[in-house]
Amino acid sequence: MAATDAKRFVAHPCLPDQLLDALKSTRKTSYDKSNIWAVPLEDWRVKTLSNAIFCNDVAEEVIASVRKRRGDTFSDAIKLGASGQTYLHIAAIDGDLALAYECIRLGVGIDNRDSEGRTALLLACERCSEVAGVLVRQQADVNFTVRDMTPLRYAVRAKAWKHIETLLEHGADPRPGGRDLSTSFSNSDDRSKFNTLVQKHASKPRPPRRCPCWSGAWLSECHTVDDFPYPLNFLCRCNSGKIQWRCCVRRGIGSYERWDEKEQRLMVKVLKPEIKFELPEQSLAVTHAALLDYAMKQNPKTLWTSPMLKAYARQMHLITETMVEEGRADPAYCFAARCLPFLVFPFDREFCEPRNNVHVNKWNDAIDLYYFSQKDKRPKLQLEQAGKVDMDGGPMFRRLQALLAVSTYFLL
Repeated sequence: MAATDAKRFVAHPCLPDQLLDALKSTRKTSYDKSNIWAVPLEDWRVKTLSNAIFCNDVAEEVIASVRKRRGDTFSDAIKLGASGQTYLHIAAIDGDLALAYECIRLGVGIDNRDSEGRTALLLACERCSEVAGVLVRQQADVNFTVRDMTPLRYAVRAKAWKHIETLLEHGADPRPGGRDLSTSFSNSDDRSKFNTLVQKHASKPRPPRRCPCWSGAWLSECHTVDDFPYPLNFLCRCNSGKIQWRCCVRRGIGSYERWDEKEQRLMVKVLKPEIKFELPEQSLAVTHAALLDYAMKQNPKTLWTSPMLKAYARQMHLITETMVEEGRADPAYCFAARCLPFLVFPFDREFCEPRNNVHVNKWNDAIDLYYFSQKDKRPKLQLEQAGKVDMDGGPMFRRLQALLAVSTYFLL
């Protein structure tokens, strides 16, 4: 990355400010070197939030960039990226606490396995990483076994007493496979200390899970209870790359999140503004309002694969055909209305810019297609003046009145 690009790049971690401040004050070096500040992570963050990729997906080229960034020179059995590991596995290997917190916040699977069957907790305990404690407290499987090795066995082998006690507190089996792990200690004092910890936590219920929003509250008293506003300083979920309060919130589109027990992650719900529009022709306005109400009551994921699609298409074809015959609409505009599974309405840019750009461009491409079909002998400029739209909610050519102003509403 060029120096000018580096200065321009700003990362937007999806973590509360108080947590970032705590990490910065207590772990300054690891905080500054964390992969949450890397360009590949920002790209993954944006795509994950917009559902362009699944949060557990990590591209190999991203892994290569991460390894280069951290100066990775060691050679062992771990092949990052190529072995189906998530960013949470990377955080466990690197001891990257900030990355671990963000992965969990964004819904990366706690117990996801790589191609060798290892979870992030196994890797963290193998390396005595601080990430292990975070994973255990987030209810990671503390008795998961790969080749007779459990997280507790790795902790005992390293005499990592902090991890040993945390694992035992959360239900780790001190006798995995029937073997008493106290015999792993050659020192009698260590054996005695281990057995004392086992007795201390024996038969106690596992502590409850903290909410992965990192508010500090128990999950059962936080996002499980009610909807909470999606943080305004987090990246907007529309793929714009802007934080939410500078993007969709300004258009009246709010987002709320709640814990989903089935998915085991915080799920975001988007609340769109009420759709209002005015048309110069009142009879047409009534017709379109009825169509819009009809379409919005359907499931948008199934509308266009159901018989209702054909019904809607037939209605739109008849409406536009009648409008052209009566001289109430331009044929170029009506051609685009018949070609595309959405209409344009004057919504005063309530939708975010990336979504507007995609659909406005599709609309204008349909006008070009109409010109190249040679069904209309008018000059291209005249057709563009009659049918093309701009990004600001009005016609592309200001001196003419378009049939409809636009800030795109789409049904698909």
